[in-house]
Amino acid sequence: MPDTIDVQTLADEFDFTPEEVTKIVAMFFKSAKKGLDALSNAIALSDYEALYKAAHSIKGSAGTLHLTELYTYALEVEKAGRNNTPYDYDAAYGKLADMIKAIEIDYRGKEGD
Repeated sequence: MPDTIDVQTLADEFDFTPEEVTKIVAMFFKSAKKGLDALSNAIALSDYEALYKAAHSIKGSAGTLHLTELYTYALEVEKAGRNNTPYDYDAAYGKLADMIKAIEIDYRGKEGD
């Protein structure tokens, strides 16, 4: 099942208001985009330490919002970067970007509900 953000479930779980969760979600999208930018730069420079840090950042943000698929894939990329493992990082960037975009489209589609 694709990742989705359920504001009310997160609000109940964290004992926040839906408005507070909405702010956290907005911060997630900003952070994820910064993480993708950092990942792109790291790929261009073949900087494994920066790859690790960028993927770690995306993973952490995804975990906070229970975005399991994104978390799991970012963890895979994070491990590869941490271990200097050959990996198709360009494809990984594309997949992470697509996953984040799909989550955002799904979330934005629910905002009017």
